[in-house]
Amino acid sequence: MKIYIDKIKRRLLLWWLSKMKNPAANKIANAIYASIKKDLNKQEQQWVECIENLRSELQENQKQVSITDYGAGQSDSTYSDEEMYEGKVHTTTVAEICRTSSKRDIWALILFKLVREFQPNICLELGTSLGFSAAYQAAAQRINNHGQVITLEGAQALVALSQQNFTKLKLDNISVVGGKFQDTLSAAIDQANQPIDYAFIDGHHDKEATLRYFEILLPKLADKALVIFDDINWSEGMRIAWHKIVTHEQIKLSIDLNAIGICMLDSELKGKLNLRIPF
Repeated sequence: MKIYIDKIKRRLLLWWLSKMKNPAANKIANAIYASIKKDLNKQEQQWVECIENLRSELQENQKQVSITDYGAGQSDSTYSDEEMYEGKVHTTTVAEICRTSSKRDIWALILFKLVREFQPNICLELGTSLGFSAAYQAAAQRINNHGQVITLEGAQALVALSQQNFTKLKLDNISVVGGKFQDTLSAAIDQANQPIDYAFIDGHHDKEATLRYFEILLPKLADKALVIFDDINWSEGMRIAWHKIVTHEQIKLSIDLNAIGICMLDSELKGKLNLRIPF
């Protein structure tokens, strides 16, 4: 019963967003609704199939990989700042990374459709992993006929693997920056050489780190930038970080989809709208 009620709420809220006198809200609603319905034109479908075929291939890849994780570990981990800075080394397989660290196709599709709707020049991503979310965003830019993805990854093994995947997909509009986010974010922003009009923050699910990256990004964002945060309900710390972000005076529109949060800056908008859409 709850699932049915949530579907009704979601449909009504998306309909309401799509009818608002707010172009950003309309575009976000269109992107989410099209993702749910998997409403894709022929070119979009070809790219999605290509990326998902690669995902299926990697889900069977038992190659072992040594990963240095500079993130917060699991949701119940209690790593200190020093431990996160030094990193935790563990050995896993490509298949396991694909299963646990890559965005599910519905969330990757929402990113894809947001890029199609908003047509950003620069997509800045923190947290490459195997490169599936970056591939979806870069593919959308290819269809848009403009744009570049700059994606940051702390683990050098994942930098190499993601670059191999981008080559397989023939996506040459992606630049991978290796290193700890705190060491590479400012340089990556400078590399863009223009205001950032789209950012996807993933890969370091820690309250203080998430807020720090937001504060670094904020003065470099375009006036109508779209900023997406992954795993906003992953831990109590991430929920606190999300609440602080959406209450910031420059955030005029925010949408909580449970797994991800979408924020919009727009100095022309009056007031503030914070929504939670069941997902």
